[in-house]
Amino acid sequence: MSSSSQSQKPIESNLPLAVVTGGSGFLGSYLCQNLVNQGWRVLALSRSGRASKALPFSHPNLEYQSLDVLDVEAFEQACVGAEALYHLAGRVSRDPKDDGLLHQLHVKGTKNFVTVAEKLKIPTLVYLSTSGVAGVSKSTQLADESTPYARDLIGDWAYYLSKLYAEEEVYRAIERGLPIKIARPSLLLGPGDPTGQSHEDLLLFLSGQLKAVPPGGLNAVDVRDVAQFLPVLAKQGEVGMPYMLGGTNLSARSLINQIAQITSRQPPLLDIPQKLVKKAMSPLKWISQISIFGGIDPQTFEMACHYWYINSEKAQELGFESRPLSNTLLDALQDLKTRGFYYD
Repeated sequence: MSSSSQSQKPIESNLPLAVVTGGSGFLGSYLCQNLVNQGWRVLALSRSGRASKALPFSHPNLEYQSLDVLDVEAFEQACVGAEALYHLAGRVSRDPKDDGLLHQLHVKGTKNFVTVAEKLKIPTLVYLSTSGVAGVSKSTQLADESTPYARDLIGDWAYYLSKLYAEEEVYRAIERGLPIKIARPSLLLGPGDPTGQSHEDLLLFLSGQLKAVPPGGLNAVDVRDVAQFLPVLAKQGEVGMPYMLGGTNLSARSLINQIAQITSRQPPLLDIPQKLVKKAMSPLKWISQISIFGGIDPQTFEMACHYWYINSEKAQELGFESRPLSNTLLDALQDLKTRGFYYD
């Protein structure tokens, strides 16, 4: 496989090398910056091989390289000499046409991460999962590291199901002796989202598509706080412990009201009752697709009727801190507006 790289000059070989897959992504860009600031030389792997335009961080000790993690030989070659490997590469999509791609990228890509780590005996390993493999419910219960996988709920949601299968690959590798630390962040918000994908639900409201508020709830965390914590997790975390990394648990209505206040918009007046959802989910999913009712895809609507609440006390014991959601929303919304994702 051919690959290309972008750097200011050859990185200092006397510094320890950390490799970050997904290094040009939303979380990866912040992580690479933090690692460089902490004295690492960093190789950021991504399909583009370039810094994110939304977060154009550059440094003499940071190199960007174009690479597909599905190409295990190229992946291995890129990681030779690495003392740390952070596997963040992934994609979020609710489009059924992407189901096969999500499985390939998350499951096979993680298998390749494990293969490379085992073969090269890389001592420090971090895998990025998601809180949604376990932290989703039909009630307001809080999920933590001991909560079982939510297989029954996420079976039709390809992104979360593929991340569950990928995490199972990680646990099989841990059983063979690989010292992998696992991070499960909730919904990542903040400035610098390259595609706006992580803020898709916020943008639904800002575009005027949201006509009624679903009865569910969510957890959101600042991407910068997660990026700051991952190197701590790498050093201090317990192997195999799936650390929940979240910020505020809040209802969908509360989130919409906060966004409305910040952007001086009128929030939807109608709340969809939970009792109605329980009795008529199928017709509601169909109705939600009609443009006059918002034009929201069925999977997005169904997910919004669940509760994604988590408890992050285990990570907090290691020093994880999350800033107030109001601060994150102010920064994220200003950034999205500046880059033309929405207008007044």
